[in-house]
Amino acid sequence: MQERVVRLFRGFLFLAFVTTCSGVATSCVRQTPDKVTLRVNLFPYLPDAAGDNLEGVSRRIKSEFEQENRSVNLEVTLNKDNDFYNVENYKDWLMRFDVVEPDTLFLSDLLSAGLIEDWGRADESDWQLPAREAATVNGKVYALPHWLCGYFLFSRDAHIAKAENIKDLVAALQAPHGDIPETVGNLNSSWETPTLYLESWEDNYAPKDPSEAISAVLDPETIRCLKEFCRQGEWKGKNPCLDKTFKDNNLAANMFAKSEAETTFGYSETLFDILKRAPGDSSIILSPLVLGNGDHPLLFMDGFVLRKGCNKEVREAARKFAEYMENARTYTWIVMSRDGGATETPRYLIPATASAFEADPIRSDGYYQAIRAAVKLGSSFPNSGLPLARHAMQTAILKELQPSP
Repeated sequence: MQERVVRLFRGFLFLAFVTTCSGVATSCVRQTPDKVTLRVNLFPYLPDAAGDNLEGVSRRIKSEFEQENRSVNLEVTLNKDNDFYNVENYKDWLMRFDVVEPDTLFLSDLLSAGLIEDWGRADESDWQLPAREAATVNGKVYALPHWLCGYFLFSRDAHIAKAENIKDLVAALQAPHGDIPETVGNLNSSWETPTLYLESWEDNYAPKDPSEAISAVLDPETIRCLKEFCRQGEWKGKNPCLDKTFKDNNLAANMFAKSEAETTFGYSETLFDILKRAPGDSSIILSPLVLGNGDHPLLFMDGFVLRKGCNKEVREAARKFAEYMENARTYTWIVMSRDGGATETPRYLIPATASAFEADPIRSDGYYQAIRAAVKLGSSFPNSGLPLARHAMQTAILKELQPSP
């Protein structure tokens, strides 16, 4: 009798165990934690090397990052129709995205609007010096660096490329080169006009802080130098650099590629457009755009900002994403146009890290060697003040640059 009771009791315990496990699976089966979703909105003004509206870039970023970070579901937005130079857009984006990649010209504005928060501790040892300057506000890091961007001159004459001040540049441009314009490019826009003015100011007064020049009250020496450069765009009684003929920058790049202009100016990635139209043209020289009495480039920066109020898991995923994007391997495939069925023409974007320039084939590319030398000379555009002042500055500067009637 006692043995039977023991057997019955054991049977009851087994039945209770089975019933419990069947009814409440979470008590008996180890759960797989849910993935963290990270939503990113990336700076979209990259050369479309594959001709697919950058869809190949987006797919590869998502695929590689998720392979390395199995606990994260990455949602990538890389849309060339998004206007990253309208500050109002960020008020919407930083409610819908965890990470956004603005030009740091807007960094202080985003902070003042309460849209972003600092990243906390950051290892800055691999960041280029201009990137370190652009990333911080009041000693805190609010942008993790990704791309740098600056003004360059494209020529086919070593004397032009070697000019270290505006006087020597004008002299080299005025040497006989045939019946073509000395330079083509856009000097008339609410962004280009004031930033080219700041570039000229920095060439004159470095290492002074260029934020001192953000004003509609203009510096006479800077205007004198900018006028000298502007005159090089005059052609047959007009100045196409000022009348918005080159509002579409592709037109200027195309003219230079076809040797219909002695020089053109623009960002380093303009070289992608030139080489697409003039493949194999080894005569093209890239050099910093000199607009003053010295040679001290100013550089823009695009960096990753963090939406205010992200939880711990999203913050950790966001930092891992920035680390992936800053990795030399990632930089290499993007700048060398290895996404999808892309052309072999490099994009000539500027990495914000020193290590990227040590990775082949970036390290052995002659144009990237020239870009790296320019970065070492430079500092960053201010990360406050310009968005609000740019229209007034444009008006004042163009009034000085326009030829007298």
